Amino acid sequence: MKRPVISLRTYRQETLEHSHDDMWQLVLGGSGAMELTVGSDSGSVEQGRMAAIPPGYHHRFCGTGHNRQVVLELPADSLFFTFPDSLWSVLPDATRAYVDWLISYPQMIEQHPESARILLAEQLAAQLLPDGQDRRWLHTLTQQLTARPDYPWTVSEMASCCALSASTLQRRLLTATGKTPAVFLTEIRLRRAHHLICHTPLTLPEIALRCGYSTQSSLTSAFRRFYGDTPASLRIKKG
Repeated sequence: MKRPVISLRTYRQETLEHSHDDMWQLVLGGSGAMELTVGSDSGSVEQGRMAAIPPGYHHRFCGTGHNRQVVLELPADSLFFTFPDSLWSVLPDATRAYVDWLISYPQMIEQHPESARILLAEQLAAQLLPDGQDRRWLHTLTQQLTARPDYPWTVSEMASCCALSASTLQRRLLTATGKTPAVFLTEIRLRRAHHLICHTPLTLPEIALRCGYSTQSSLTSAFRRFYGDTPASLRIKKG
């Protein structure tokens, strides 16, 4: 996935489940409501609210009666939505007004998808960086760790990628994501492992090494804690 994709969707009352390995999926409440469970976290997407589904996260969803939602899909390494503070959030007034406008005039997406993508992406960028804070360092860090998940990163090396000191990186990362550098790196490695399990014929020991784990058992333990499933079980399910 190379660029944002925007669409209008109506969700049925039937419960469905899946995951997306290569993108963020942002569901912005337009009309009606839908129920969503992301991992072990559940909530409702209603008018004026948004749910963010991270890459690789298994999720279940269903509509509740008549509903219409705006869905924006962003690349997995998107600067706009690298790591949210919460999967559920309240839309700022400007973004909510824009979503309401898209629901009222669906032809704007159907006839002008490129301009709609750009405008909505800009609205979301304003939401994610309300204080004008520059988070390019976070985008750079995410790109570097994603490109080399097998490397035995130290905090100092991670900080050097962002032209920051180790202490500054730790402080900024905790503020921006609620995570330590070690947890941040682990989650990137596990999302990469999830992708390789589902989309490549690599053996599980090979995947473990490519994702920074010395043995398959160490990958399995970390994977189970994060996804609630084992790599072997996931591969069987994916067929």
